Amino acid sequence: MRNNTVRLALIGLLCFSTSAAAWGPQSQIAIVSTAGRMLAKERVAPLSRMEREIRQGASLTSGELELLMPYAETQPVRAILGEMEVLRAVREAGVDPYFAFRLGVLGKVTAIATAPMRTAEPVYRRMYYDDVDQRITRPGLDLKPREMVDSATYFARLDREIEARQAQLERDYRAGLGFEGTARATFGQDISRSINAVGDVWYTVLQRRGIAAGVSQEQKRTYIRRAMAFYIDRGSLGEINAAYKRFETLNVHTADLMKEIGDMMYEAGMRERAVQEYLAVLEKEPDRRDVVRRIAEYYIDLADEELDNDRLETAHDYYARALQVDPLHPFAEAKRLTTARLIRDRDARLAATRAAIAQGRDLEESAELRADTRRYAEAITQLRDALELYREVTSEFVIERRAAQAGINRVTARLRDMRAGLQESAAELTGAGSSIDVADLADTEGALQRETLYKRMIENAYEQELERLRPQVELRIDEQN
Repeated sequence: MRNNTVRLALIGLLCFSTSAAAWGPQSQIAIVSTAGRMLAKERVAPLSRMEREIRQGASLTSGELELLMPYAETQPVRAILGEMEVLRAVREAGVDPYFAFRLGVLGKVTAIATAPMRTAEPVYRRMYYDDVDQRITRPGLDLKPREMVDSATYFARLDREIEARQAQLERDYRAGLGFEGTARATFGQDISRSINAVGDVWYTVLQRRGIAAGVSQEQKRTYIRRAMAFYIDRGSLGEINAAYKRFETLNVHTADLMKEIGDMMYEAGMRERAVQEYLAVLEKEPDRRDVVRRIAEYYIDLADEELDNDRLETAHDYYARALQVDPLHPFAEAKRLTTARLIRDRDARLAATRAAIAQGRDLEESAELRADTRRYAEAITQLRDALELYREVTSEFVIERRAAQAGINRVTARLRDMRAGLQESAAELTGAGSSIDVADLADTEGALQRETLYKRMIENAYEQELERLRPQVELRIDEQN
């Protein structure tokens, strides 16, 4: 019993792998692309302008194909007929790029179903498909007029041709002839069989009228869901909106589908468009708490971004809007209050900064008054105080920082001027016999070093000179009296 189970499992795996390997990847793409150009030439549909999407569908990996069409490789004919009905059911929404992509997928599976050597021994099958892939650009094609694919009997008829051809090919590869035997003589016919089959399947989808039987509303919604994911991934908002409008003609939109589409948009960074979709959901179902929460999260995301960029008022407004949309949101109010506090703290810092600049300007004006009366020591002290105020202004506030820098530049330049004035005053006061080199002290001030010491020394020198000259001044006054 155990041996039978193992044998059945191995047979199942073999059937899967043989189907997956039908035609090589280059051959599959060439077959599907040629079928598209053939139908465009026959004026069945303008598929040539969507060849990129058709090739994209024909290039799906085995895993991607399994997700889209679960039976594509194990039961390809069943998968083909089912996909044909789905595409017929949604065709009224238009032959757009996603429809072309699905035609490419359908063409890939049709090529798989009509390939010779599909059920041959794996080693010979792989050898044959590799040989064809290397020569795929040089087949002599035998393209036939289109016919409708009514049922599985279409593929049953082709299967008889395929089985006969496979027996010939497998015999040649066993004998060591490889591609130089039957394969070389017939591979153009075998490629043509697959091209014609793809063309017939597509022709049936595009031309057959009437209601597609057995296609549920949920199947249509699944198609729309995947189509919107396809367009969202392409990233063109105009293309997304156009596709959405086309799919509305199918009359299968539900609030849940719209919510899913909105979520896909949001995750792709199309947040404003996603919110439009959420608002449309609320028009259908006003009590959707999940949608209300999603809109609130949108405003909180915006607020967080504004907060990161120090745009506090805008962040505060967005938090307030989130709270307005969803008063029960767990974080919106706390974030709003935190931002309000940050605004108050910033405004306090701004007021303090402006006050410091104003005080610095007052000190500059006062210093000028003292300089006018040659009271340079006092003027320098006030300028140095103003300089410290200006230097304490940070770069948080751009305009105020510029004003402070302008003040620094003014004060620095004025200190240089006063140094020269101080030197002249010192010469008048001291003469050649002074014991202190006041000019040297002025140079020290110019270097902005040892500021406190400089101030003290200058003041001491000034007082000493006044004391030394006081008798002379008093004598002259007495003489005038």
